[in-house]
Amino acid sequence: MSCNNQYQNTNTNSQDISMEEYAKAKAKMEDQVDYMFIQRIIQELTQSCALPLPIPANAIPPLILQAAQHFWENDDQSIEERFYCLPNSEFKKCGANNLAKLPQQIISVFGVYKTNNRWSFGALGDFSLEFFHVTHSIPDSFGIYIKTPQGTIVETGDFKIDLTPVDDDFSLSKLVKYGDSGIDLLMADSTNAEKEGYTPSEKTVIQGISDVFSEATGRLLISTFSSNISRIQQIIETSIKFKRKIIAIGRSMESNIQAAREYGYIKVPDSYLVGPESLKSLKPNEITILCTGTQGEPMAVLSRISRGEHKQIKVMPGDTIVFSSSVIPGNTASINKVINQLTRLGANVITNSVLTNLHASGHASKQEMRLLQKLARPKNFMPVHGEYRMLKLHSQLAIECGLNRKNVFVCSNGDVLSLINHKVYRTGTVHTDSNYIDGKNTISVSTSVIKDRSTLINEGMVGIYVVIDPKRNELVYSPIVDSKGFISANKRGIQNKVSDILSIELKKLMKSGKKVTFFDIKQTVKTVAGHMFYRETKRNPMVIPIVLTYSNTEVKKDDNLSQPIP
Repeated sequence: MSCNNQYQNTNTNSQDISMEEYAKAKAKMEDQVDYMFIQRIIQELTQSCALPLPIPANAIPPLILQAAQHFWENDDQSIEERFYCLPNSEFKKCGANNLAKLPQQIISVFGVYKTNNRWSFGALGDFSLEFFHVTHSIPDSFGIYIKTPQGTIVETGDFKIDLTPVDDDFSLSKLVKYGDSGIDLLMADSTNAEKEGYTPSEKTVIQGISDVFSEATGRLLISTFSSNISRIQQIIETSIKFKRKIIAIGRSMESNIQAAREYGYIKVPDSYLVGPESLKSLKPNEITILCTGTQGEPMAVLSRISRGEHKQIKVMPGDTIVFSSSVIPGNTASINKVINQLTRLGANVITNSVLTNLHASGHASKQEMRLLQKLARPKNFMPVHGEYRMLKLHSQLAIECGLNRKNVFVCSNGDVLSLINHKVYRTGTVHTDSNYIDGKNTISVSTSVIKDRSTLINEGMVGIYVVIDPKRNELVYSPIVDSKGFISANKRGIQNKVSDILSIELKKLMKSGKKVTFFDIKQTVKTVAGHMFYRETKRNPMVIPIVLTYSNTEVKKDDNLSQPIP
């Protein structure tokens, strides 16, 4: 028996239960469908059609369509508008059947849908989320509108207000509507808060790229952010125009191009995408190489090429290397180093400037930030995404646009804001720290570990061995001081001096009459030795005290840091 027939034979009970669920969801979410309701539809249809769990992704579209036809057969709104789940032109052509492209858990658990041209995730506990399109260098960028019982929040994400974008327009009308409803807290991108005026449109870069292609006589190596899909598409289109084959180098560049092609964001004939092995057979003026490394990252493709370490690409006379990017604050030195190395190898290096126009930022400048304030009209504002000075400048713009100074919050990492009854308060801090990827280790490394490694590199290490007799509560030998990467062998006098002073201080500590723990001994060694080394050398090496116990003519290490010495 077909799935449809089974459903028809059991739809009486399903209708009663599901309509009840739908009524509750509609009362709670007004015209939006609660995601629990979608879950219930899938559950009932699964039972009716005897499908296995978990539901295969390719089985979800007919289930959703059946449910939609059953519950909204008299609704003026089309099924495709009710369940509109992929924000790209290809999906708009084929409608709800493309639900199969979405992971099953996104549909069944979160219930992504579009009603009345509004993107939503339904109700997630006390939160309901709605998305609005923003313009950025990454396609399909969205801001989030969050409704809670305590108030509403808008988070723009990375954005600029591009009036001639390469993809969809900024949803300014939605932003105005949210402002009319009342935004209790606006959080907005501050990256370009130091730049007056408007950020140029992405379309302005096309001419600059075309000029570079027309002047290049040899190979073209173009470095850009692998996430900047629009820029990559422009480079590919220009390469095809000038009859150049495209070679993508670098894991992130290759994977992003592949994914973007699958979803229709990048369009390029297969014949124009070739592998690195084609470098030997193609003429220099037939090659465009796309790679990463615009910020001078040490392990990025361009940095390895500049050091002559890349296996497949070596700089040749006549090569033109283009940096299609802007400098992220803090990366200037590393970028200049890479440029100098490439120039030394004989390449013609072109960077973004007023004359070349090879890059347009994906972030709003001051005038766009002012426009955002006027459209959203928030009650409170918190600038995000930027250095502290950028957050401060963005906060001043909000005050210029009419916000009260006490309703503008410039926060550091860990600061907590609370939204209570449509009012925002500072309510303390939480501990925050950076976590770093350490090789192939799946466990991240904290800042303290990185600091220790930096100290070892720059200052060296000193190990100090202390031997004590815990029974008699006394020092057995003078501390032994050994160092690595700190002082040379002909300056051992400093170590002897530190050993003598430590002997005096430790004897005082152990004869003080107090209970002395191994922790106390180690802290004394670190403090005294650290002060001595800095006074003598003006350096702060890592001091590692090692306490050994003396018993029955044997010396053995004792790692118990809390055991008191009798």
